[in-house]
Amino acid sequence: DKHLRSSIPVIEIYGRLTEAAGDTHLDRRVALFERFGGPEVGALARRRFLDVDPGLLRLPPSRHQGADPIKLRRHVAQFGASLTGMPTLEVTEAADGELVINSGVTRATRVAKFLPGQTVRVEVIDVLPRWNVRKYPTVKDKLP
Repeated sequence: DKHLRSSIPVIEIYGRLTEAAGDTHLDRRVALFERFGGPEVGALARRRFLDVDPGLLRLPPSRHQGADPIKLRRHVAQFGASLTGMPTLEVTEAADGELVINSGVTRATRVAKFLPGQTVRVEVIDVLPRWNVRKYPTVKDKLP
C-alpha cells in the first residue's frame, strides 16, 4: 500500500481514503468541512477562539502606548467592570504563541485593570509564526 506510506496525511471517511489538504489538525478539519459543506462551512471551521488573560496580550505597534485614556474613561463610565455584551477581541498569533491585539486594546485594558486574572474570549484571525513580538509591551505593562 504505497498510498498509505505517503507523506501527505490520509484520513478515512466512511470507508474511503481521502487525502487531506494539509498536515495539521486544523487543515484536515477544514478540508473535511469544505468537502461536506462547501467553502463557506470551511471558513467557519478555520475560526479559532481562546480564553486568555488580557494583561498578557501584546499591544500592536500602532498602539504601543496602550489604550487611549479618553476612550478608556468613556468605556469605564459606560460599561464599568462588566463583561456582558463585550465583543470578542481579535488577535494575531505570532512566534512562540504570543498573541498581538488587532482589535480591542481599550476593552483588554479595561478588563485587565478592573478584573485582574479574568479571562476574555479572543478570536485568532491570523497566524504569523515567524513574527517575533517579544519586544512589544503587554497590556499589563501599560496599565494606567
